[in-house]
Amino acid sequence: MVTSKALPMGLRTVKVAIIGPRSYSIGGHDVSDGVRGEIFQYIKATLENYVDKYPNVIGLTGLGLGVDQDFVLACNALGVSYIAYVPYSEQGKKWDKLPQSFITDYDKYLEDAHQKTILSEGNYSPKKVFQKNIRLIKEADVIIYIPNRVFTRLNQYEFGDKVVHTYRYSGA
Repeated sequence: MVTSKALPMGLRTVKVAIIGPRSYSIGGHDVSDGVRGEIFQYIKATLENYVDKYPNVIGLTGLGLGVDQDFVLACNALGVSYIAYVPYSEQGKKWDKLPQSFITDYDKYLEDAHQKTILSEGNYSPKKVFQKNIRLIKEADVIIYIPNRVFTRLNQYEFGDKVVHTYRYSGA
């Protein structure tokens, strides 16, 4: 579902942001099948639509586990540069109970980002993630929003005149 006002005529650079849930609430960490695969295909197809229409597309992501990193995979597959808005400086370090490959992937995604912005120091808090999402909304022209039962705080966001692609996957 797309709710929007049209993008301005003559726009040459389109900033596309991803906002959505972590991997534990969308079927695990495997992007190749099930609900997670369904979501990845939607993200990639939506992003590809903009790549086909505009000369310069830039991705905006918080690099969290789940749809944020699925978005990075889609950006990489389509040759789209992305900007990382990391909500707190210790983000990758809090995943010490997960397989080492998750941390390695995160470090690589962070290193490969066209630009990096650490939004706050320290450890996780819901407020820091909320503020990161507000920043993504502010910076983006287009938002890919993947809501679910767990991820309900976004109902508090106002998307304003942004183009918003909302995908309600099976089970949400």
